[in-house]
Amino acid sequence: MTMIAALRRQMTLTRAWLGMVMLLCLAVLLWDIGRSYVEHRRQTVERLTALAKVVEARTEQTFQTLDMLLRETANELPFDRPPGDSGFLRLLKGRSFIFTDALTISVVSPDGTIIHASNVSLVGRNVGERDYLHHFRAHPDDTSMFISKPAVSIANNPVIFTARAIRHDDGRLRAVVLTGINPELLGSLLQSALPSEDSGAIAILRRDGTVLARRPELANTTPGASLAGAPMFQAHITSGNALSVLQGGGGPDQFERLLIIRDTNLHNLVVVVTISAQHLFEPVLKTLVADLIFLIIVGAVVMVLGRFLGGRERQRLQTQRELALARDYYMRVLDHLPVHIWRCDDLGRIDYTNGTLQAYCGATAGDLRPLVHPDDLASWQDANASRLHRRESSEQEFRLRRYDGQYRWMHEVAQPFHHQDGSFAGHLAACLDVTETREAQEKLTQSNAELEQFAYVASHDLREPLRMVSSYMGLIERRLGCKVESDIQEFLAFAKDGATRMDRLILDLLQYSRIGRMSTARRPLDLADCLSVALSNLGVMIDESRARLCIGALPTLNASDDDMVRLFQNLIANAIKYAQPGIAPEIRIDCQREAGSWRLSVQDNGIGIDRTYFDRVFRIFQRLHGRDDHGGGSGIGLSICKKIVESHGGRIWVDSAGTNQGCTFTFILPALNG
Repeated sequence: MTMIAALRRQMTLTRAWLGMVMLLCLAVLLWDIGRSYVEHRRQTVERLTALAKVVEARTEQTFQTLDMLLRETANELPFDRPPGDSGFLRLLKGRSFIFTDALTISVVSPDGTIIHASNVSLVGRNVGERDYLHHFRAHPDDTSMFISKPAVSIANNPVIFTARAIRHDDGRLRAVVLTGINPELLGSLLQSALPSEDSGAIAILRRDGTVLARRPELANTTPGASLAGAPMFQAHITSGNALSVLQGGGGPDQFERLLIIRDTNLHNLVVVVTISAQHLFEPVLKTLVADLIFLIIVGAVVMVLGRFLGGRERQRLQTQRELALARDYYMRVLDHLPVHIWRCDDLGRIDYTNGTLQAYCGATAGDLRPLVHPDDLASWQDANASRLHRRESSEQEFRLRRYDGQYRWMHEVAQPFHHQDGSFAGHLAACLDVTETREAQEKLTQSNAELEQFAYVASHDLREPLRMVSSYMGLIERRLGCKVESDIQEFLAFAKDGATRMDRLILDLLQYSRIGRMSTARRPLDLADCLSVALSNLGVMIDESRARLCIGALPTLNASDDDMVRLFQNLIANAIKYAQPGIAPEIRIDCQREAGSWRLSVQDNGIGIDRTYFDRVFRIFQRLHGRDDHGGGSGIGLSICKKIVESHGGRIWVDSAGTNQGCTFTFILPALNG
């Protein structure tokens, strides 16, 4: 019995040890399954993320090309020519041949009428209520390119419109310049980047969930369909992250999927790369089979495990090769982008320049310092050192030597980038050649200066002969005395009045030409002091009209004191002159802070201005009333106000509810500290 008990105990211990070994093997099995799943999922996420970046780069390059086309067309848009102008038509057709991906280039009025088009047969037709028209009407401050929902053009072709708004000075929509691409073009970009899994899919969406393109295409994911209600898309939008890794169901095909959702840097688009979640479990099943064989036949485990590990290593190497190919493609995209790109490490050493910059400089630009113009080198190095020290973005302009030895002006934008762990890695910079733009600006500045000098000299020299004419007319009047006929006296009076008015116009023109050129130096200035001086100058006028003023708190700005006094004086005098008969003027001066600026307004209860004359009142020597009505004047006061505000980097406009409803002159000036 003792031996039997001992044997039983031994068998029990053996079973216990075997059970423990089996439990240990089961624990190893579960650990290996979990690790395999996590590793495969991580590698899959990296691969799909790389594909998303590739799709983003291709898509942004396409839309950047269209945006360049829209900008150039908008800059050359002739508003002084009739619709369908032949000269502008030739320009549009030429652009169509250059930008082969773009469809018809059109210019549409705010009511939807095509006023210019590269396809002349479309001129005069109405496009209807397109979503880009609704967008630009609802967003008067939008200066970016708008990408529409997929639609059908009036030529009955599928199209995704890209549009830019052209506005009046007061922000009203003046026209929309647009072009478009066939949705199949985006589809072809996606097709070449599909994941290797047979369930793989890629889509490009707008931020509102509208599908621009998807491969493969399903019945409910055709261009124009909306995925805004899809749970994964809603989760990404709600998170506010630029990149989301999500897993779940509720998509177009109702299968559980792994999704990489990435916001593009430009144009407010979303790239979605996805595979079925079932593919994540395939290596787990292989591991499970191998480990079950290990539990059943110990001798076969080594061979099976070896094959499994070998297969997994081959799979890992294959995945690494795929990632390397994806990275190589991404780098080739960077090398061929039409932008000069360079990267520096956290010590400021340049460790990468793209092919475009190397071709531009004629060599591998490992160090840009020898290529920077000597006069710009110190400021360029200081800007780079400051940016590196603060680890922040910056912009600057400098001259860079091209391959032919010519120095060209470059506009550089640099942004910091970080390692995957969040630590600072350096800066990535992009440059564009802006030489032609700077030259055009310099010519325009020189031309404006010459025009102002001409106006000053011409008006100054014209006063002398006018004084002579006026003096001699007075001598003739005194010589003739009272014996002259009444019509001759009337003629002399007309001549003297004309000379006097001409002298007044010349004085006003001299005053207009001095603004900005002969104004006092700008300094931090309390506008309340300037308003006080203006009110003192208008004291008699205010007392005689019994005007009442309500003045709010005014800020301190960097401005010219005599310009600010003249600005307030002209606006307040204008409000008093155009008061309603028999009603004392009431003038209210308010100020509000905005982002980087101050909004000031001068409101009155006068006779008001018809909406059709809002632009005309700011033109030089323009009057809406008779020469002697409302105290007379040359009509230059508001022109002077407009020039003062614009010379200080602001803008001015007028608003009025109608006749006898008063009007409000509003102007915006930059804040002292931005």
